[in-house]
Formats: sequence, C-alpha cells, structure tokens
Amino acid sequence: MPARLRRAGMWLTVMTLFESIFFWLAAAFYILALLAHIIYISGRLSYRYPFTLTLGGLLCQGLSIIIRWAAIGHPPVFGGFETAQADTFIALVLTLAAGRYYEGLRSLGLFSISFSLIILGQGLTLTTEHIPLTISERSLWVDLHAFLAYGGYGFLVLAAILSLFIIYTHGAGSRTILPSTDIMDEYLFRFTTIGFLFLTAAIASGCYYSFRLFGYWWAWDPVDTLAAIVWLTYATIIHLRLFYGWKEGKAARLSLIAFLFLLFLYKGLVYLPPGATYHVFEIRF
Repeated sequence: MPARLRRAGMWLTVMTLFESIFFWLAAAFYILALLAHIIYISGRLSYRYPFTLTLGGLLCQGLSIIIRWAAIGHPPVFGGFETAQADTFIALVLTLAAGRYYEGLRSLGLFSISFSLIILGQGLTLTTEHIPLTISERSLWVDLHAFLAYGGYGFLVLAAILSLFIIYTHGAGSRTILPSTDIMDEYLFRFTTIGFLFLTAAIASGCYYSFRLFGYWWAWDPVDTLAAIVWLTYATIIHLRLFYGWKEGKAARLSLIAFLFLLFLYKGLVYLPPGATYHVFEIRF
C-alpha cells in the first residue's frame, strides 16, 4: 500500500476515534443535564447547572459533528446516525435559546434532552459508517435542503413539548413549574409558525433540486407524500388558529398528531421496505 494511502487511513482512524470520544462525552453531559433539570424543576437547584451541562454537551457534540465533517469532506447530513446528530443538536440549541429568552420555557429542557437521547440512541442502531456520496448528492442544494429540514424539526419539537405541557395543565390543573396556558399557547403558535416556514422552505428546495435532477417537481415518493401530509396538517393548525380561534387544548392535540407524522417522516423511513424511497441512505440500491 502506498505511503500516502497509509497516512490517509491512519488520519481517518484518528479522526473517527476523536469523533467517537466527543460523541460519548456529549451523551454523558446530556444525561447529567437531564438529572440536573429534574432537580432544578423540584426547586433544589439553580438553572445555571442544567444550562451549563447542556451547553457542555452541545460543545462536545458540535466538535464530534465538525470532526466527522472534516473527515468525510461534506456536511454530515446523510443516513440515520448523521440525521440524529444534526437534528438533536439543533433542537437542543433552540431549547437553550428559548430558556435564556424566557424563564418560563426552561422546563422544556427536561423533555427536549430526554427526547434527544432517545433519538441519538435510535441513530446508534443504524450504521455509523462514513457514507460515500453519489454525484447527485454532492450539491449545496442538498445541504441547504437538509439544514432547512433540521431547523424546522427543531422548532416543531419545541411545539410538541409545549403541546404536552398544555394538555397536562388542562388535565391536572397544575402550573407549578409552567407558565400560564395563555403564554404556552402563544409560544406554541410561534414555534409552529417558524417550524412551518422552515418546513415549507425545505420542501421547496427539495422540489427544485428534484426538478434539476429528474425533470419533475414531485414524484409521490413516500417522503414526498409524508411531507405533504405534515405540511398540510401544520398549515391547518395555523389556519384554524388565525381564522377560527383554535387555541390551547384543541391546537395542542392537533399539534401532537402533526408531530407524529413528522416523526415518522424524519425517523421512520429507515424501516420502510428496501427501495421504497430514495431518501434512505443506509442502503445503496
């Protein structure tokens, strides 16, 4: 084997090792942050501790993502593991930002971190290998499409958590750790609207790139169909809110239904039969 190839192989091995180290450090920080959030919600700990631990996890996860990016030569946005890394990172960044912006949203962290750990665990059940790209995937349009989708996912995760809070408040009549229902409902609408705009842009960019590659805008691929269902459901939520006054409990329940569709769109595709959609990158056809 030529010396240059040996050096390249050794470099890739070292990069993979550091990527793994920072990934597991991030997971450890998130677990500690989850425990700190539980204690914070009980009133026995300052928010500074869960915030700092979550930030430490984000820094480690960010380094893991950057190292993988440098090793593979393109943004890590392909395959279930890379998707889990990207969307949990964005969702947790938005969670921290929301908590810093408004104190009443700090309890979002407990559920956001819990959900992110589950998603990362699901990502680990899939291949963590570096996936070589096809020619059609080597495009800034693909990267933009993926980042817009992850941004929308992050905001809609927060909307789903707020929906759970609203339903819990209605059922239990308790607001010990939560802001008023009116405030939660207002943020639910804001997060839903922003997430919907990101989702719209992601679908539009995907349609444009599909047209450039194949000559058609829409193929009724399972991903296209699910994306249309998710988009229409969130559009309905916004429409009912603006024109028919659907708020709080009604809006929260419909938001959770929309999020279940979204979750399958982002995380359930790998369980479809092989060849059912070109959006699954674990298997090459």
